[in-house]
Amino acid sequence: MKIYFDLDDTLYSQYVPFKKAYQQCFSFPVDIYCLYQLSRQYNNQNFIKASHHEISFKQFYCQRIQVPLKQLGYDIDEQLAYKFQQCYQENQKQIELIPEIKELLDILVLHVELGIITNGPKDKQQAKIDALHLEKWFLKENIIISSKVHLEKPDQRIFDYANPQHETCLFIGDGYEIDIVGAKKAHWKTIWFNHKLEKQKGKLADYIVLNAKDLKELVLKLLKTEFNITI
Repeated sequence: MKIYFDLDDTLYSQYVPFKKAYQQCFSFPVDIYCLYQLSRQYNNQNFIKASHHEISFKQFYCQRIQVPLKQLGYDIDEQLAYKFQQCYQENQKQIELIPEIKELLDILVLHVELGIITNGPKDKQQAKIDALHLEKWFLKENIIISSKVHLEKPDQRIFDYANPQHETCLFIGDGYEIDIVGAKKAHWKTIWFNHKLEKQKGKLADYIVLNAKDLKELVLKLLKTEFNITI
């Protein structure tokens, strides 16, 4: 039995460093959380273009804030967009695990093998992993970064890479198309951690939770009822 997690917006909140960076760079009268959600939509729709070198990562990072701001009626140039990206990255050095997730990991590490599958550039994802001190719960060989293995979610092959022995696996992630669809292709059990309250886009997820407290309770329940693991 293995339990794998997505990294960004699953183990920690990306909104916290995003909000700090916004307040450092902009003063537009917008709903910051709405802007953040638009930015994540752009990210999920266009990350593969950057990873496949159709656009540069600098263009991707700049457009990730330029496009949603334009949707809300504000234009910024590339220089200011990249300044925002730099502030965002700097604030990511202070990220922390969601408290209920940390409590869950403290329990799980005593009973099951844990892993991470995350999309993104190796250096940036590793910096987040280090900032969160994830080596306390996750073996290095179980941390799969897309740019290191030249595969990215939702490609089934990255899930197969993480589980070559085809053991029973559970995947927990916040992205329906990227996390849940990909994991189901590999015949994994899935929990959609839909804390951003996105509209349901399909029925592939085995379970759906809307907050970290419910996620913790569900995972601990499943260990007993579905996987016969006594805690």
